[in-house]
Amino acid sequence: MKSNALYKSVRWILASNPHFQSHDSTLGMAVCLSAKPHYVYAVIALFLFLCISVAKAQDQSPPISENLALAMVSQKIQDDGLYSSWTKIECLSFVIETIDNDYIDIAIHESHKGNCLGDPNTYPIVDRFRVLRLSKKMLWYNVVEGEFIDYVAKNIRR
Repeated sequence: MKSNALYKSVRWILASNPHFQSHDSTLGMAVCLSAKPHYVYAVIALFLFLCISVAKAQDQSPPISENLALAMVSQKIQDDGLYSSWTKIECLSFVIETIDNDYIDIAIHESHKGNCLGDPNTYPIVDRFRVLRLSKKMLWYNVVEGEFIDYVAKNIRR
């Protein structure tokens, strides 16, 4: 356990330094007032650094994969009924355009194959989305503004 390793590290620092005398076996850090102040500050700084490092390590999830990004966009537009007024999900095609360390860009095309209406020789883009890999936030490409903005379904109904 990470917290156990942190506990042992701080206990070792306190035990190995003659300027500290711990009076609390549960790491209450009751340090003798005779300890030199710069050692007290060093241990406090180290302790805070280790706590922050452990907290950050626990909060960081791995970046979203391409498959999960595709599934996320597909599910979100289905849940929001984004294109339900004029097509079915089966008549849309999801294509990854860009894979970056920070994001995945996905284009949605009309598919005119099978039971889907339209010219089978065309493959027009309906929309573009960007999924931020760490936060899993979804952005929509606003053609008018020429940039990706926060995805809000009611603002982009087709």
